[in-house]
Amino acid sequence: MNNTHDTSVILDEHTVVSKAFYDHLRQQVRLALPALVPGVSYSPEVLCGRDYWDRLQRWQQIAARKCMAYMVVHRQLPLTFGKPTRGNSKTYRLK
Repeated sequence: MNNTHDTSVILDEHTVVSKAFYDHLRQQVRLALPALVPGVSYSPEVLCGRDYWDRLQRWQQIAARKCMAYMVVHRQLPLTFGKPTRGNSKTYRLK
């Protein structure tokens, strides 16, 4: 990751998250990878696990969505973007 400091990750000019939050989120997604079906698109909620996602505050969910997109763009997860939902939310699928 180019945009990291010891304790934070800079996602863009308006979004900085703690490295602990970022790393924990990435680990949550990695735990889901073995169960994913190729060609199927998944929401961040599903990839993180509903229990984990529901414990996040609204602002954390927004940050988590940005983190996941950043991880995919920077090839930190073996995922690519899927088709957006009707509400234009990003989804992800296996590469």
